[in-house]
Amino acid sequence: QANPREAMIGGLDAGDLLVLDLYSEKRPQWGDPDSQWYRAKGFGKHDWLYCMLLNFGGRVGLHGRMEQLVEGFYKAYSHNAGKTLRGVGTTPEAIENNPVMFELLYELPWRNERFSTADWLSAYLEARYGKVSPAVLQAWKALARTVYNAPKNYPGEGPVESLLCARPGFHLKRSSTWGCADLYYSADSTAKAARLLVSVADKYRGVNNFEYDLVDVLRQSIADRANGLLEQVSDSYDRK
Repeated sequence: QANPREAMIGGLDAGDLLVLDLYSEKRPQWGDPDSQWYRAKGFGKHDWLYCMLLNFGGRVGLHGRMEQLVEGFYKAYSHNAGKTLRGVGTTPEAIENNPVMFELLYELPWRNERFSTADWLSAYLEARYGKVSPAVLQAWKALARTVYNAPKNYPGEGPVESLLCARPGFHLKRSSTWGCADLYYSADSTAKAARLLVSVADKYRGVNNFEYDLVDVLRQSIADRANGLLEQVSDSYDRK
């Protein structure tokens, strides 16, 4: 938030400090006037890294902000603050999740100009699976438009929470203190992606990356469906 304070870093020489901009894809501090954590002077003379905070507390779930991640990086890159931008970093409380987002982040320093995430995704899938079928591409396009396009103002810490993990109750809104179980996309989108991946699963048998993603997307689609069903159960209980 307010750190690093000017009183802490003002006396340090340029080049002696590297600041990690904690949550660049959602609440950047480098000097973006549209940010909730706006710092008029950014980090001043000091070097800094554009960081992605993808996950809080090891939360399981598909989640990301693909367009905002890329757009924000090039916005910073072309800004006055970009003169001391030295690369990218990650500040998650867990990894081993959402590999597509980490791959996208680490692509950024290699590209001097803003690129299409749609084109990048197609190349990423070919590299990840070895081949791309129309069904796979369609499934991932559905995910890119929804799960991986979280709005900036979405509350909670990272992924949509599964209410299957919550203490039993009615009209639940979260599974943990700081989480949120409200879907910012239609549950049909993850169900569609799951169906498409299952439809071609035999063609990718033995491809570990595909099988990992298949299970992950199926898990998400079941969790999303369950969140909706639990709300229907709550409504039915109210009506007796």
